[in-house]
Amino acid sequence: MVEGIQRFFGGPQGFGIIEIWRMKEVRLKGLSTLMVIFAVLAVQAAAEDIDDLISNLKGGILSERVNAARALGDPGDARSVDPLMEALDDESSIVRSTAAEALGQIGDLRAVGPLTEALKDGDSWVRSNAARALGQIGDAGAVDPLTGALMDENSRVRSEASRALESLGADIDDLDIQVWRLKNGAASDRADSASKLGDMGDPRALEPLIAALEDDDHLVREKAVEALGKTGDLGAVEPLIEALDDEEKAVREAASRALQSLENLAASEVVDELEDVAPPSDEVEDRITDLEDEDPSVRWIAAEALGKLGDARAVEPLIATLDDDDPSVRWEVVRALEAINDPRAVEPLIAVLDDEDWRVRWEAARALGNMGDGRAADILTDLLEDENSIVRKAASEALEKLGAS
Repeated sequence: MVEGIQRFFGGPQGFGIIEIWRMKEVRLKGLSTLMVIFAVLAVQAAAEDIDDLISNLKGGILSERVNAARALGDPGDARSVDPLMEALDDESSIVRSTAAEALGQIGDLRAVGPLTEALKDGDSWVRSNAARALGQIGDAGAVDPLTGALMDENSRVRSEASRALESLGADIDDLDIQVWRLKNGAASDRADSASKLGDMGDPRALEPLIAALEDDDHLVREKAVEALGKTGDLGAVEPLIEALDDEEKAVREAASRALQSLENLAASEVVDELEDVAPPSDEVEDRITDLEDEDPSVRWIAAEALGKLGDARAVEPLIATLDDDDPSVRWEVVRALEAINDPRAVEPLIAVLDDEDWRVRWEAARALGNMGDGRAADILTDLLEDENSIVRKAASEALEKLGAS
């Protein structure tokens, strides 16, 4: 401070403190004026010190860069932020970790992006300091990358990430971690997380698993399909039907198994729902009415329920629904008619073998084979030339059952 005052009044050879006090204008203003002068000069001296530290951080030897990074975190001067962010790319991990720590002390929002990138640094100390710094800064945008850091190979990094998330008020559980991993992990990690999400039985996993059906890796898609089959959630039906058209055979086969599994899981819930209706009016009539509902999911559930109930009164209404606008509804109607196994459904099901949606044609071929009516043999033979290999296979298997192959 004295040096600063001396510089202000002419350098080392200028006035001393006593000389300053002897100045008439200073005495007239009093001691408060002198204190203000001291404060201003101190700030000027500190500013020059920060400039020196920034210079050392950018071009000094290793010890100078480390000491500069550490010192720049103390004043909390905004001018330190950009140089410290640049230091996150320093060749020395010691400088990088110290810079991350300093940025956390300063708490400037501009550092969130670079610190997020530092969570991927090859050095665990850099990653742990970056996680702590993000918690200190307190920006909600850090929640997602910090969630990913919960799976870091280093326990210290995981611990710092957990504390940072807690300070941000983020309620992170194992499902959140697996969802993040499903979206951002390596292919093997994504496949593993898809399987784990299926085993959790948490309805929140439905949407991430459906999204994973678009994954570039076929193993991830296969595991997502298998997981959806375990959910028992009817919201998975249409995506699984679409997965029957996947380019990978393993995914298509998994989708077929998942749909069967989903049907078995959902069937008991549908029956329970029917039993819980009070008063129990006429379940069949209620479900027939639902076949005309404007919501396709309601029509789908109604068709499934009618197939389970097996009442012949549902045959004609189901036949009428074979021209539903929604292919998933038509698909379920075919299954329901197969379950009821009424001869009146054979001709309408034969007509469905020309449906524009291959999945409906596939299900109709299977149904006709299982119903065992020879009237379907000729059209099934024609279906052996279908453009879709799955349909052709179903037609061939149906003909074998009919003894017409």
